[in-house]
Amino acid sequence: MSKRVLVVLLSAVAAVIAVRGLGAWQGKPAAPGAAKPPGTTVRAATVVGEVVDLPCYLEEGRRGTDHAACAVGCLKGGAPAGLVDARGRLYLLCATRGKSAPDMVVDYAGKQARVKGTLLSRGGLTALMVDSVGPVGK
Repeated sequence: MSKRVLVVLLSAVAAVIAVRGLGAWQGKPAAPGAAKPPGTTVRAATVVGEVVDLPCYLEEGRRGTDHAACAVGCLKGGAPAGLVDARGRLYLLCATRGKSAPDMVVDYAGKQARVKGTLLSRGGLTALMVDSVGPVGK
């Protein structure tokens, strides 16, 4: 494993740990009305964008249909998943229903998808806790 890939993976793990600290890990969101850490925004959202595997996207900018087969392999291998919207904003995709986010979105790797969930933002990182994934236009 190259040093760059290792750095990307460790960064993704750190991001997941940061999101976990927000009280929304593995389907256990903070209780309604619970205090949020300062600087945290939380809201329900639907985001449309392309599903990417973070190591290839962050290291080399790889995405699209030409990269879909590689992205599927990376996501099935446990690579963290992301969503790139039409404006180029990147969202870290995290699990909420006891299933890993990569498992939830792997069928949309390299394709556009509509992802519904809870949007969390803190310290420059934006994550989407995935409730459902579907095709665009439905």
